[in-house]
Amino acid sequence: MMLKADERNFHCWNYRLWAVELYLEEMEKRLIAFKMADHVQRAKCDMLEKECEMAEGIIRKNFANFSAWHYRSKLMPQIYIRDPDNIYSMPLSKIKSDLEMLKHAFFTDPKDQGSWNYHEWLINQITPIQVVGLRYEEASILVGLSHKVSHFDQLDI
Repeated sequence: MMLKADERNFHCWNYRLWAVELYLEEMEKRLIAFKMADHVQRAKCDMLEKECEMAEGIIRKNFANFSAWHYRSKLMPQIYIRDPDNIYSMPLSKIKSDLEMLKHAFFTDPKDQGSWNYHEWLINQITPIQVVGLRYEEASILVGLSHKVSHFDQLDI
């Protein structure tokens, strides 16, 4: 109801994200309690995909809705986090379709920051990770990376 009153209100979007994450946690607990743990990931993905579709619908009505773009950027990594077949954090087909949507946003309002911010986030999903800093400290080498690395603790280094 609050998003219908003001689709751009970031407080509403943040609250919605909190509520969705809380719902997903509770759903996981209940599925595990009912011995349905193998259904947890699919159920979570289904819910998150519906949320992304809802946000996309709002974006298509108003490309200048930064809150909806931001919401999608918070959900998308959670949907594809466990897919070992992707070399990127999301399927390339999804990245391409979002880039296509962004193209329409740029033509509609090229000065709108929201779509450009989402574009930067999306491009970071496919750019290779770069070492941006090295420092020797207390018999350890600290490595600075260009962006977050998923499953860093599992890297063979």
